[in-house]
Amino acid sequence: MKVLGIDTILHDACAAVIKDGHKVLSNEVKHTIMSSDFLLDLSILHLKELGLLIKNALKKANCQMKDISLIAVNNFGSLFSNVAVGVSAANVLACLYDIPLIDIHHQEGHFFSNWLERDQKKFQFPIVVLSSSGGHSSIVLILNHHLKFKEISRIEGMKEKKKNKPNFRGIGALYGFVANNLGLGGPIDSGSLISKTAKKGNPDCFNFSNYRQSSEVPNLDFTELEESMTKVIAKEKKKSKILSSRFIADLAASFEKTISQMIIGDLLNLAKKYKAKEIHLVGGISANNNLRNKLCQQAKLDGFITRWPKKKEYSTDNAAMIANLGYWKYQLNPKKYLNQRNISIKSNLKLENIAVSQFLERNKELK
Repeated sequence: MKVLGIDTILHDACAAVIKDGHKVLSNEVKHTIMSSDFLLDLSILHLKELGLLIKNALKKANCQMKDISLIAVNNFGSLFSNVAVGVSAANVLACLYDIPLIDIHHQEGHFFSNWLERDQKKFQFPIVVLSSSGGHSSIVLILNHHLKFKEISRIEGMKEKKKNKPNFRGIGALYGFVANNLGLGGPIDSGSLISKTAKKGNPDCFNFSNYRQSSEVPNLDFTELEESMTKVIAKEKKKSKILSSRFIADLAASFEKTISQMIIGDLLNLAKKYKAKEIHLVGGISANNNLRNKLCQQAKLDGFITRWPKKKEYSTDNAAMIANLGYWKYQLNPKKYLNQRNISIKSNLKLENIAVSQFLERNKELK
């Protein structure tokens, strides 16, 4: 069974084809990094990009629409206008080619992204999963092979920081913030960028360990850590306009050590509490080699299996994970989706309201 996955999520437009729930035949992603002052323009770009992405995904998978048995599309987790582009395309294709259609929550796609290119029958449940990418961070407990999961901790992905300016929160956003402020690049692949830079630095140069209170339920808001790092960077910039390579490496290493200790401690405690068999990392944070290696070492001592996406391209936003979850949901209840050819848009309007306000302000300034 071949599934076409579609995802238009903020800065990314994605299309992919998978076979039988885990084999990835193609995975096309178009990244567009744009200022938060131009959020509404992303939907225009998605309109221009998505058709070619779907065409390329089908071509690389060596198939045509007539070979597709199911279409899975992201329907939550971004601008309403972004999601509308993907859902509208999926609706048209489903009706035109008479193909069943299923909608997927983007963040839930991340939760199960470790199932790509793996035999899910070999998984041992329950599984503690940390998912963090960009603006969202969640810890969930996957209970069984039937996609049942329990939310343990979550942070709202975005809040309004200043007038018409979104502030993306969570661990993934923190990695992007650090990479950007150290001039490493990002936000795409910020976990890998920090890990590479940290290898050259001293992890004990800066101490950030006092900026989080321990609790039974992990608090995924690292705002205080971000503020403390901002002060350190600002202080260094007063001394010198350009950050030295030594300072950048030391701060990256110190940050990586701090965040790894916090995250790993939380995950191990939760795994013990819920008697989990496995601990999974997914989302952009799972691309950080230091975090993966340290988690693997410490979890192994307590008898836990650790996993992260088979390829780093499955850590960042992608449509393969959307197609993957769509396949497994369809298999659990085919009658529910067999005749579905049209779905309504479910994404909320919180971020959209900011984007529209930005658009109106820009037009007002032009006049």
